[in-house]
Amino acid sequence: MNRARLLCETAGYSFDSHFMEYFLLGVIDATIFAQTALAAAEAIGLGGCMIGAARNNPKEIGELLGLPKHVFVVFGMTLGHPLWEKVPPMKPRLPLAAMMHRERYDDSAWAPLHAEYDAIMKEIGIYDKRRIDLANRVDNWTDRTPEGAYSWVEHSARRWIDPAARRRTMRAFLDAQGFGFE
Repeated sequence: MNRARLLCETAGYSFDSHFMEYFLLGVIDATIFAQTALAAAEAIGLGGCMIGAARNNPKEIGELLGLPKHVFVVFGMTLGHPLWEKVPPMKPRLPLAAMMHRERYDDSAWAPLHAEYDAIMKEIGIYDKRRIDLANRVDNWTDRTPEGAYSWVEHSARRWIDPAARRRTMRAFLDAQGFGFE
């Protein structure tokens, strides 16, 4: 949005950044750019990874990068030459039918498709050593999942209920950056 502000000021107009639509435009544009850059990098043999943790400390990251008003980090991205012998096999993706809707939103197939995917991920064992422990972050937390039953559904749900994932400092940072949503 800094570029939009500069354009408007150069043309002699005032710029109002307080609209959610402008914020969404910035996030969407950054995401499209990054996905395209990653696909291009992979096409020439590089590897990469999007880093959502770049939003964990937005104020500090903003200061480190010298971000002007109306600019914020959506995510980081690494690009480089992977050590292919250390790259884990690609995990299976959710079936397209679990994510795509035709003409109207319809999640009636959610349960069987996600149960099937959950079983595949459990069989692979990708989350066996990645169990999220919420004991110190969720009040009165009780881990109800028996050993060997931890799965993609459990792992994913825990990520959504983890208070650390809420990045509570982000709104104040965005307000300080000039967004102050209306």
